[in-house]
Amino acid sequence: MAALAIPDEHKSALNKIRTMPEESLQPFVLGLERSPGTAPSAKGLAPDEAEQIKQVITELYRVRTYFDMGVSEFASAIAEALQEADSFPVAEVNRFKERLEKLLSIDSVSVAVKAQSLKQEYERRFCSARILTDARPVYGDDPSVPPSAAIIFHNLRISYHDDLSNLREIYIVMDGDDITTLRALLDRADMKAKSLESVFEAAKVKIVAP
Repeated sequence: MAALAIPDEHKSALNKIRTMPEESLQPFVLGLERSPGTAPSAKGLAPDEAEQIKQVITELYRVRTYFDMGVSEFASAIAEALQEADSFPVAEVNRFKERLEKLLSIDSVSVAVKAQSLKQEYERRFCSARILTDARPVYGDDPSVPPSAAIIFHNLRISYHDDLSNLREIYIVMDGDDITTLRALLDRADMKAKSLESVFEAAKVKIVAP
């Protein structure tokens, strides 16, 4: 069994999983099954605690995939590592392991995490965009004479993450025709996505948003 080190910032959430009452754990698991991207509400859990637990569970899915470990083996390694670090009774290890196995066997969470991992494999990943619009005067041969024309430019700023997850930016200047072309391309991409969704829906394959 692989020896795992638990980051200090994860210990609080893992101990909360270990000590929370069963009537809080079950709604939490069901909530993750229904909506893996949202922190479920559960009795006795503050919203920030629920969010922290959800984030740690999601990270555990990634770590388990990275180490290519089975759910039972991975849950045992986590339970034993936490017990050694925080010295809770050995008798609680098995119950904690069973809780981890339940939380790490949610199909919808597994699919969402794998989808996000696939997106991470691309060299550049879109983060945000902004368009800055300005006008540039056009002067004649005599620059002392006020400009007789102007050109409107759009400066497209795209923020993206590179393959090392560093935030980068690129600026691209566009005119009105470029805006029209870009809008048409985005509309076409949207139509192709809807077409693909209908194909997968007919095949009963769920589309997930990474």
